[in-house]
Amino acid sequence: SQDPSGRLVLIDRYPHAVLTFLDFKEGLRVEQLAVGTGFASNPHDVLFLGDDRAYVTRYATNGAVQDASALDRGGDLLVIDTKGMEIQGRIALESDDGFDPMPSRMAMVSGRVWVALSHLARDFSAAGPGRLVGVDVERDAVDALFTLEGLNNCGAIQADDEASGLWVSCSGLFAEEEAKQIATSA
Repeated sequence: SQDPSGRLVLIDRYPHAVLTFLDFKEGLRVEQLAVGTGFASNPHDVLFLGDDRAYVTRYATNGAVQDASALDRGGDLLVIDTKGMEIQGRIALESDDGFDPMPSRMAMVSGRVWVALSHLARDFSAAGPGRLVGVDVERDAVDALFTLEGLNNCGAIQADDEASGLWVSCSGLFAEEEAKQIATSA
């Protein structure tokens, strides 16, 4: 989504995990926010919720974390303050055993943020069913889950032109033979 302040936002994904906000209104002003919180979180998307708040998808899950509720858990959505350039919290995302959620892209439809989960094994050797998660932006909480049975690696999502529906893309599992990958893509 577009930054309401008109800044250009660059996502330095892996391994740095940094958002860079470029403001050209009065010369060049650069602000950065690290979203790795101690590990290479591989951010994929930023969705602005207003003038000073946004969600950031963090694709990677930290396998060395001790406290599952900690900010350095990953595989989640970070809630950030885009004016103060600080992390306000996180929204945990669930996955099946043996898989990480791997949230990739987001879209806003009817006041709810939808997140596409790739739902893959950490080494990308296996895939769980594709998932879409709905997030209530007032409560910063997951309130809907759709499983796309028979489809894998569903990491792309886009609202339609009226923001009344969603387009979802599933790539299948790249580690599979071509025919099986095609059969689980859509």
